[in-house]
Amino acid sequence: MRPGGTLAVAEVEHVLVEGGDPIWVEVQEDYDAVVPSPDNRPPPYEHEVGDLRAQMEETGLFAEIDVRRYRWDVQYTADEWVDVMRTYSPNISRDPATTERLFERIRRRIGPKRVTKPSLPTLDLGARSGGPQE
Repeated sequence: MRPGGTLAVAEVEHVLVEGGDPIWVEVQEDYDAVVPSPDNRPPPYEHEVGDLRAQMEETGLFAEIDVRRYRWDVQYTADEWVDVMRTYSPNISRDPATTERLFERIRRRIGPKRVTKPSLPTLDLGARSGGPQE
């Protein structure tokens, strides 16, 4: 990166929010039943999501570091949520029959209602030291 340039790193984390839909914790029962793993856990709460500020500061390469967050919520039916889940790498790489069993359990859990899924994108910006003004 040239001096004076800006590094931008974007990440998106599914999060839990106070008073949010409990399904995102409850659905862990479905994961544990179909694809048991110590990695099965609900998403973090919004305040538990970290950023890259410390790592960027440690490099000594950036004159300014800024972290921006833009939470959004999206509502899904059971079928819409399963369609989103079909794009996730673990579901693509897993045995299709196992994945379909998981999806069926999740469809039953959601039922006819719509669920709200909160997401928290984080944008880490680092302006490189040594620009034209230095």
